[in-house]
Amino acid sequence: MSIKYLEIFNSYTKSFNKAHERAGRLFLYPFKRISVEDEDYLKYLINYIHRNPEHHGLTKSFWEWRYSSYQAIISDKPTKVNRELALSLFGSKSEFISFHKENVTKPEMRSYLLE
Repeated sequence: MSIKYLEIFNSYTKSFNKAHERAGRLFLYPFKRISVEDEDYLKYLINYIHRNPEHHGLTKSFWEWRYSSYQAIISDKPTKVNRELALSLFGSKSEFISFHKENVTKPEMRSYLLE
């Protein structure tokens, strides 16, 4: 693991512990990660992340999940989300929405799932 990642995790842990008035390790076990080097995989991940709250029963409709960037990407309201970058991956806002509605799971993407 590079020093950059260790610094990020260390900073996040300190911030989280301070905010929640706790002490100790936040990440008990090493976690897995996969480098995103393919645009199709990135598009799949964006869809997967947006649909995850629905998949795990936290909401009935992923597009209504208030903690998601999905609404920030499809709306015209000011946001810190890089809307233009996200939409450029899909071609347009309508294609972004269609991709999410289709929710196609490609067999070759299963190898990237860590669940």
